[in-house]
Formats: sequence, C-alpha cells, structure tokens
Amino acid sequence: MGQGEPVSSAYLGTLETADPLYSYLVRDVMPRVRLDVRNPTFHVSRLSGSNLVYRYQESASRLNLIGKFYTSAEAAKGPKLIGEYHNLRKARALGLTGPPNRVVRPLGSEKRLGLGLLEEYVDGRDLDHYIRRAAFEGRHDRLRARLSDLAFFLSEFHKRTTSDFPLSLGRSSDYFERILAKLSRKGLVDEHLGRVFRKLKDAWLERDCMKNDRRVLVHGDATPTNFIFPESRGCIAIDLERMRPDDRMMDVGMICGELKHSFLWRTGNKYVSEEHIGHFLSEYAGHFGQPEKVFRSIARRNPFYMALTELRIARNSWLDREHRRRLVCEARECLAWGLKLS
Repeated sequence: MGQGEPVSSAYLGTLETADPLYSYLVRDVMPRVRLDVRNPTFHVSRLSGSNLVYRYQESASRLNLIGKFYTSAEAAKGPKLIGEYHNLRKARALGLTGPPNRVVRPLGSEKRLGLGLLEEYVDGRDLDHYIRRAAFEGRHDRLRARLSDLAFFLSEFHKRTTSDFPLSLGRSSDYFERILAKLSRKGLVDEHLGRVFRKLKDAWLERDCMKNDRRVLVHGDATPTNFIFPESRGCIAIDLERMRPDDRMMDVGMICGELKHSFLWRTGNKYVSEEHIGHFLSEYAGHFGQPEKVFRSIARRNPFYMALTELRIARNSWLDREHRRRLVCEARECLAWGLKLS
C-alpha cells in the first residue's frame, strides 16, 4: 500500500506508445529518475476515489508514478495542480528529500497534456491506518511512534521556514466564518449557535497568545491521509496544494483535531484521543531549543485550531449526521474550555 492508501484501483491496461504521454514519460521523466529501459511498458490504473488520478508502473523496473490530470472544463483545477507541483519543489528545496523527513518528489507538469502534476509513488501506510489499528486493535504504541515521526517532520518543516513576519489572524477568522456559513446552510448551526461561535472566535482572536509567534510555511491540509510512513521510521508528506505562510498551529492543531474526530467516530469515546494529542504536542515541542516554552505556546493556542478542524470535518456529508452534530458540540466545548486556560 502507499500514496494515501487508495481503497482500490481499476486496471486500465498499458499506455499506448502513440499516446503523447508515453513520449513525455520516456523523453522527459525517465532521464530525471535515471531509468534506462529500452521500450518501456507502463501499466495504467485509475485510483478509486479520485477524479483524474492515475498510477503508472513500468513493468521491467517496477518504477511507479502518480499522474494528476485536469480537463479544459476544470478552470480552477489546473492552476491548483500546477501550484502543487511548484509547492513540492519549494518544499524539497528546504532539504526535505531523504529519510527520515521527506516531501514526495515532483517529476513534471505539462499543460499540453492536461497533466497538472506527475510525482513519485511512495510506499507506506498513512496516519489513518495507525489510528484505525489503535482504535480497533489497541495498537496505541504504533500510533505513538508514528505521531513522533510526524512531529519531527512538522517541526523541521516549520523551523526551516520560520520568517520574521508576525502572525496575521485575518485568514483564520475568514476561514472560520466560511465554515460556519457552510454549516449553517447544512442545518448544523442555527442562528443562535452561530452567534455563540462568533463570540467565542472573537474572544480567541483578541488573546495575546494567539499573536506571539512568527509565520512559517504550513502544509495547509494536515489530514491523516496526507502523511505516509514507510516500514522504517520517518515521514513522507504528500498533497501540498494548500501550502502557504501561516500559523504553525494550522498544521499542529489540525492533526490534534483529526485525532479527536477519528477516535470519537470509531469508538464513541471522546477521551481516548487525549493521550495521543498530548504526546504529539510534547514531541513537536521537544524538537525546539526551548521545549517548555514552545509547548506552553502551542498548548494555549491548540484549542482554537482543534475546534476549527472539528467544524471543518463536520461539513463532510459522508459522515453520519449525529457524528457531525457531536463534532459541532465538541468544537463549542473546546473553544469555551480553552479560553479558561491561563
């Protein structure tokens, strides 16, 4: 398994040699990966759950590639995929190219083929795999180990991109409002509850602790399926489409919110995730020169970003409505509780 662990894939056959993509792979991509195969054969599979995402496996070398495509009708998708290609290159330029901390390698982007991004296929399990095993099989030790790997990756990613610019909370405020508006349209937040959330949000954004940091580059979509763990220790980040300068807590808090949701969804117990959240925060802070100071800083801000993540997840219609309501309630409690911290 690997590359976000698709549930299944549909085998489509081999890539025809007359296809322009075949020429592109042979002429442009194979030299980049130093692959010398005469008359290569590429087996093509379409990944389930994806729109135009395909896996290409060269039969002789077993080289695996992932291609993300867009059509002329998808006006916004093309620039996003091309932007992800450049984001991956920028992230790897930080030195995150080999174990233990690595960003997936981009190998090309070709507008004339509608190919937004071609990247390497990476083997491993995603974080959600380890969360499931902890929830259903009691394998909490393996999850803790992988959270340690992820904390190391994120700490390196953030340290290497720390800027001199102070935090601006306008983006977080706007994002909060967009999520509330969507939840309101879905009937999960009524007018009264919306006012409660906005009051809590404003109280949070006025706190000095929310501003006492510097902007870093964040992954921007730190969900469990976007981090792959090979058999050996280490972490590989994929899907950097939303990478941008922001508060480090957009990544750190999102992981914590995802842990809360995942265990609540799978076990019904809102407290099972607490030890893993504490472990992850402690491991992240431990990679900085003043770990106690960093831990205090992130722990005080974490409830806001955890709640934001819970509300974000509650938008998903594939979750049952009762769980989505529980997430909204959890977010409200998290915001109110966090304001009581000194």
